[in-house]
Amino acid sequence: MNSYRLKSWSEHPWIAWIYTPLGMALLFVVNFPGTLYGFWWYRHQLAASDPIFWPLIPDSPLASGDFTILLVLLWLGLSISWFECLAPALLFKYGIWAVIINIHAAYLSGGASIENWMLALSHLGMALQALVFWPRLHYSRKTWIAVSLWILFNDFADYQWDIYPYLFDPRQYDLAWISALVLSVVVIGLGGYFASSSSFSGERQRINQLPKNGINITSPKIQSPK
Repeated sequence: MNSYRLKSWSEHPWIAWIYTPLGMALLFVVNFPGTLYGFWWYRHQLAASDPIFWPLIPDSPLASGDFTILLVLLWLGLSISWFECLAPALLFKYGIWAVIINIHAAYLSGGASIENWMLALSHLGMALQALVFWPRLHYSRKTWIAVSLWILFNDFADYQWDIYPYLFDPRQYDLAWISALVLSVVVIGLGGYFASSSSFSGERQRINQLPKNGINITSPKIQSPK
């Protein structure tokens, strides 16, 4: 039996291939068109809204768009702290939020439509991507504070200025804002943990420091830059 003890589930060989250039390229191929579709899905709400609010309206495609940019940066070996903190937080928050809203819509209507299934599964994939990448990203506590304020401001804007995403049913309003706020608290907590934690017993390993063929679990880990 291999005596090597995995420091994190994200270092499991079945997961590790995602951090290779090939793995990130495949994720880019999935996320880029998904982001474009997301903006198209919001086209009616964007057309009916003042352009000044556009950066706050299409929550999910903005989240997947940030993650798509992050994939490119990581593939190139570049580090921009803002994207490494913002992308997984938004990806997880709006991924789970959309799953909740679509399950609730199916409940209210007496059954899930094809659109409900498609949106729920794709957004669940967004949240899973966030969990896979978050332990490997690197950002400061100052960046985490700034991102936390942005997330809370986005919630304020959505439900004070009524620019939240269109819902399937007006009866979903209370669930929408409550779940958004709860998820904001959750991702702010997770973001703070990953900003301060050294990830289990060792330093977090940078994605853009991995060898081209991914992780070799028998070799020493590459340490994160301070």
